[in-house]
Amino acid sequence: MGFLDGPNESDNDSDDTTGRKNRDDTQFRRTMELLREKERICREIDEKIGLHASLGDQARILLEWGEPGQAMELLREQEQICREVGDKGGLQVSLSQQAEILRDWGEPGKAMELLKEQEQICRETGDRDGLQISLSQQAEILRDEGEPKKAMELLTEQEQICRETDNREGLRVSLSQQAGIFHDWGELGQAMTLLREVEQICRERGDRDGLQISLGVQAQLFRGWGEPDEAMRILREMEQSCRETGDRSGLQKSLGVQSLILKDEGELTQAMELLKEMEQICREIGEWDGLQRSLGQQAAILRDEGEFKQAMTLFKEKERICRELESLDSLAISLGSQALIQGQEFHYKQALSLAEEAYTISVKHGYIGTADWIKSILDTIPHHKKERNT
Repeated sequence: MGFLDGPNESDNDSDDTTGRKNRDDTQFRRTMELLREKERICREIDEKIGLHASLGDQARILLEWGEPGQAMELLREQEQICREVGDKGGLQVSLSQQAEILRDWGEPGKAMELLKEQEQICRETGDRDGLQISLSQQAEILRDEGEPKKAMELLTEQEQICRETDNREGLRVSLSQQAGIFHDWGELGQAMTLLREVEQICRERGDRDGLQISLGVQAQLFRGWGEPDEAMRILREMEQSCRETGDRSGLQKSLGVQSLILKDEGELTQAMELLKEMEQICREIGEWDGLQRSLGQQAAILRDEGEFKQAMTLFKEKERICRELESLDSLAISLGSQALIQGQEFHYKQALSLAEEAYTISVKHGYIGTADWIKSILDTIPHHKKERNT
C-alpha cells in the first residue's frame, strides 16, 4: 500500500447489504388475504394449531418485505400459543425468528436468551435441524461480540450435524462462517479450503447467490496473495453470473474489486470504466456503501492524475454518505484523503483540520491501520510539525 493510496476499504468486510426485493403487490396482498382469512377462521373455532401456523406464515412474509415490527407482534402471539398447547416444534421456530429480528435491532443479549432456549428445546426433542440453526445464529452473535473461539466451537458442532444429516445448506452456512473467522485470524489457507468446499456445494445446488459470495471472498484472498490473474478469473465468472441472474448488488461488488486489481496494474482507464458502472448501479439500487467505495476509488485515481478539484468533489460526497451511514472507518479515510489533497495544494489549515478529525475518529474506534496512515499525513503538514515541536 502506497502512502497516497490509504487503507484498502474493499479488504474490509462489510455487512453483506442487499436492496429490498421488488414487491409483487398483487401476489403479496392475495397471500396475506388468504392467511388472514385462515387466521380469522381459526380464531372463531378456537383452532390453536392452525392459528399459530397462520401467524408464523404471515410473519415470514412480513419479514421478507421488510416489516420486522409487525412480524414481531405476530411471532410473540405465536410463541404464546405454542407454549399454551405444548407445541415445542413451533415454539423453537418462533424463538429463532424473533432472535433474528432482535439481533437486527441491536439487541444481541435478548436474542441470545431466545436462542439458548431454542437450543435446549431442540436437544430435548432431538430436532437436529432446529439445533444447527440455533448454533449458527448464536455463533454469529458471538463473533460480532468478539468471541470467535466460542463461535467456532458452535460452528464445528453445526458442521458435524449437517454432515451427518446431509444438510447441504446448513453445511454451507457453517463453513462460510468458519472461513470468515479463519480469515480474521489470518489463517488464510484454511479459509480458502473451506471457501472452495462452499463453492462446490453452491455449484451442486445451483445456489448462485452463495456461489457469488464465495467467489468474491476467494478473489480477495488471491489478490492479497499477489495472484491477480487468478483473482480476475474468479471475479469475471462472478460478474458473468451476476449479469445473468440480474444480481446488481453482487455485480457492483465484483466490479469494485476488479477495478482495484486494474489500478494495481496501472490500467487506470479500465479501472475507471468499471467504477463508473459500479457507481451507476449503486445509485440506481440505493446501495450507499458500495457507492461511497466507488466514489473513493474514483477520487483516488483522479487525485493521482492531478485532478484535485474533481477528486475533492467525489471525496466530499463520499464523506457525506459515510456520515449518514455512520461508516466511521470509511469516513476517516475520506477526511484523510481530503487532507492529503489540501496539503498538496498548500492549504495547510484546512488540511490540519481534516486530518485531526480523521485521526480522532480512527483512534477512538480502533482503526489502527487507518490511524497510522493519517498520522503519516499529519507529519507532513507544516502547522502540525510546528505545534508538535513547540
